[in-house]
Amino acid sequence: MGNSVFSVPLWLISALSIREVILNTLPQTQRLVLNFASERLCVSLLLAVALASDPLFLRARQHEATTERTVQQAGGDTVIPKVMSRDEVRNVDRRAINEFGIPGVVLMENAGRGCVDWLEELGVAGRVVICAGKGNNGGDGFVIARHLENRGHDVRVMLFADPETLRGDAQINYQIIERAGSSIRTFDESLSDDELESAVDDELSEADWVVDALLGTGTSGLIRKPFPAIINAINRAPTRTMAIDLPSGQDCDSGLPVDADNPVVVKADFTATFVARKLGFEDPASSAFTGQVRVIDIGVPHAMFQDHRTQRR
Repeated sequence: MGNSVFSVPLWLISALSIREVILNTLPQTQRLVLNFASERLCVSLLLAVALASDPLFLRARQHEATTERTVQQAGGDTVIPKVMSRDEVRNVDRRAINEFGIPGVVLMENAGRGCVDWLEELGVAGRVVICAGKGNNGGDGFVIARHLENRGHDVRVMLFADPETLRGDAQINYQIIERAGSSIRTFDESLSDDELESAVDDELSEADWVVDALLGTGTSGLIRKPFPAIINAINRAPTRTMAIDLPSGQDCDSGLPVDADNPVVVKADFTATFVARKLGFEDPASSAFTGQVRVIDIGVPHAMFQDHRTQRR
């Protein structure tokens, strides 16, 4: 959270003064019991006042309210799912492309630009390191890198794949940043885990922010090399971290580590998720990985949801 200065309300100051007067009139035993209970109440009130005064909290609440109003005004009988499973997310992408004719690269562009808008709202500054895999999650990372650079930020892309293996929309957006001369470092599988972690540690030691664009919602089963080593390095880094769609290593539907035998998950400060919250985020324990979650609009028409075919049955 950012540094914020808040004023204690007059009503709380008055309540504290009255508390002292009452305590002084009670026998010692009753005074100790009431003092303990009232102290806990006062701490809770002060925390509530501090949180409600924090700029990031206020902006998040304003964003949620605006999103709800937009859905109500645009929807009529349209119901936008607030939570989606892995299969529903895939169905949204498929229908947006095949039925509504939205190119996948447009959806990726909207997703990446929306993430950058939130990063700037959060006060992103200093070096931003994008940790990218070879799938669409990495493609989102390439779009984020481009828009951050266009807005004057210092960006470094670390690609944990051979560029020749990139396909589709991810390949298109990688080629754009490569031709634009962006700072890119690629890693191959020839490095040992120790060598890889050391190299990533060195890169992240100069970063102020890390963007986790390694693994997406389709991840299941084992987390294969080199990702456990990269995730461990990200979690060690003294930076703020934003996960794209969901933290790498987290299961979309359960919210738990996807690999039970090697439960490594990026522990993000913020998660920019697309279209709707993911089903796994409903487990309160998942917040240890996601941090603060915001739903990013990627331009999917609300009309898609009118027949409820993408909603959970």
